[in-house]
Amino acid sequence: MRLRVVKGEQDGTIARVYEFSVYGHEPKEGEANQPQIISRIPTYGFGRQVATVVKSSGRVNEKEDPYFMLDSQRGTKWCYNGSIEKPSVVFELSEPHLLTGFDIYDSKTHEAFSNSDEYEIAYSMDGNTYTTAVSEKGVAAEDVHSSTLTEPVKAKYVKLTMAKGDGAVRVYQFDMWGTPTAETEPTATTGLLSLHRSVIGSNSPVHFNESALNLFDGLKTRTLKPFTWKVQKKQRVTSTNLSCTTRKTLVEPITLVAIAFMCQIHVPQIHR
Repeated sequence: MRLRVVKGEQDGTIARVYEFSVYGHEPKEGEANQPQIISRIPTYGFGRQVATVVKSSGRVNEKEDPYFMLDSQRGTKWCYNGSIEKPSVVFELSEPHLLTGFDIYDSKTHEAFSNSDEYEIAYSMDGNTYTTAVSEKGVAAEDVHSSTLTEPVKAKYVKLTMAKGDGAVRVYQFDMWGTPTAETEPTATTGLLSLHRSVIGSNSPVHFNESALNLFDGLKTRTLKPFTWKVQKKQRVTSTNLSCTTRKTLVEPITLVAIAFMCQIHVPQIHR
């Protein structure tokens, strides 16, 4: 568990915390398998990223990329106003999950444009053959389209297809609910071990979508821009992209529980 102070007192650099209490109980039988939102990207880059965008019909601009449907920031959205009447976005999960439901936060959760009147959600294990899980029409009156499946479905890929409202699709959040499967945790013992692992600490990123989680997602490009970890040391120092490929081979194998990655960067100072 981590306590993060987003903004301190005075000039924003001082925080005074006298007590921090956490309440809970020992897990009861069955609680560990309760459905939860699996698709949101951890806000500050700590934890594990399960869902990512691998394909889409497009976007209006880079500030309205489909990636923003996963970012937990309700003020950002995916917007598409191109020639495709029913644009779609394909999400890939880090490993197969049992999906139990979905929530789509449509246009009117934040603006006056009409909601989509029709949508479809399909799932796949190979990214090629899809099975429809949800198909709804006549739902423009719903600001949030919620659906619960009668039975969980096992999926590695999820495809969201939306009809336009007022000439465009505007989705502020797309939440997938589900539970882990036996294949959810990475089990590799040799080869690439870092793929989809958890980040338990890092320097603060410049923006939520440029966190250290991008170092372990296995993707080198996306629709918005290359996946990078971008940090800013101080306000007087320019931010720097860490985007490089390097490989070191150990002479002897070692046993790891956690690993720390450090990179020393020299950047020019900005003087007033």
